[in-house]
Amino acid sequence: MIKKAFLTALLIGVSACSNDSGNSSQSNDVKKSLEMKVKNIIQELYDDDGNTTEVIKNFSYEKDKLVGISELSEMTKIELEFTYTGDKITKANYQVGTPRSKSVTGIYEGDKLVRISNENYKTDYTYEKGVLKCIEEFYKGGDLWRLLRKETFKFDQNGNVEELLIGEVPGSRIKKKYVYDDKKNPYSNMTPYFKYFLEK
Repeated sequence: MIKKAFLTALLIGVSACSNDSGNSSQSNDVKKSLEMKVKNIIQELYDDDGNTTEVIKNFSYEKDKLVGISELSEMTKIELEFTYTGDKITKANYQVGTPRSKSVTGIYEGDKLVRISNENYKTDYTYEKGVLKCIEEFYKGGDLWRLLRKETFKFDQNGNVEELLIGEVPGSRIKKKYVYDDKKNPYSNMTPYFKYFLEK
């Protein structure tokens, strides 16, 4: 949850920055859709017995920056708070149902996020010629960092993901291949926050 929220906020921040420069040929409707801010999401979750649970997620902003996400249901309450250095998220504090809070820290090299970590877990991001090549997730066992999961990306000549290799410890290995057509992406003009919905 915390890593996904951190990356969601990061994506929102990057999208907001990239949209500031704008394209003079963009229609006003497209510009308005890109400027929209998600204030809340309400989900209804169903179990096998037909019971429903409502989950409410609220998003807090300061100017154009997402600074907090809260998630409330009958079962739990989660609070997330983001700290920025300039336009980069460098820390996320989170609290799950109790007064005790935890945090993760983001580390950058230039404009590239290279690590999200706390005392027990870390995720490393490796780039090749400025393009994300590999994601590795680790947990700490004693004094050693142990690999949990590794994702390796292969790109075609147009910069599209062609293949994704996922290795989980112990033993499982998944290969995903991607094929593209020349049709217009139906989501291309939608608010960048839509990525958050697609992950759910």
